[in-house]
Amino acid sequence: MPAEASQGRGRRDCRESDRTLFPIAVGVFSFAVLTLVLSRLGVPPLTSLIVAMASGTCLGLWMNREGRLNDAIQCVDAGLRAQLAALQERHEVLYRDSVACCVLFDAGTRVVQRASPGFYEVFGIDAGSEVQGKPLEGLVGMPAVELEALVRRICEGRLGAAERIDCRGPDGRSFSLQVSAYYLSESCEIEMMLFYPPPLLGSEAELERELVDVERVRRGLVHRELRILELKEEVNTLLRQAHQPVRYKVDLHSKDAALEVDGGKEGGGE
Repeated sequence: MPAEASQGRGRRDCRESDRTLFPIAVGVFSFAVLTLVLSRLGVPPLTSLIVAMASGTCLGLWMNREGRLNDAIQCVDAGLRAQLAALQERHEVLYRDSVACCVLFDAGTRVVQRASPGFYEVFGIDAGSEVQGKPLEGLVGMPAVELEALVRRICEGRLGAAERIDCRGPDGRSFSLQVSAYYLSESCEIEMMLFYPPPLLGSEAELERELVDVERVRRGLVHRELRILELKEEVNTLLRQAHQPVRYKVDLHSKDAALEVDGGKEGGGE
């Protein structure tokens, strides 16, 4: 492991050396060529030297700046890819192994895309059954009109922190669940988490703590999407500085980007 780290540092040092020497070499070459050309054109020697030196210096500095900008873009892009990979891995674990009741569905058709093992357990669905492609209202036992109204509130950002829905399992039992959800505008999907409401507690302080937990989950979902938007905008900014076309289409002034991650009760900050 130390040998690999040493080799990695050696490669980085070589790249740094090459990046520094190349602009210098180009500047010196430009200086020599311009001096020769201007002298052949009959320009006075002192003037030729001054013009050639200024031109070679400016060209070398410009190439050095462009090289560093390109390195910064690659570094940020690599970091963005690593963070996206980590987010995707956590997302996969959430829907593969988590006992939390999570479901991802299309906001327009309300057709389920993915569901966690906890979703199967809460609604009493056989583990061998496939819920992907099925309408959500049939799985949770909600009337289509009520689910449509819930989806509209989620898309408009009007879902309350302690909002509940009445569900019915396949065995006919009725129960209530608290809802926390986030609208993914880019894919027109909704990621929703469902919780059993807390029992009647002995004090308002305990109830407040339970509501804060629900709000913390919502903030985590929002923070994940906003962080991705911020990283994409950082890559676009570096690309603009390097006079290259932007790579991502990001609107940081949209209603989704303006959502407050720290919404809800101030006392529940992490």
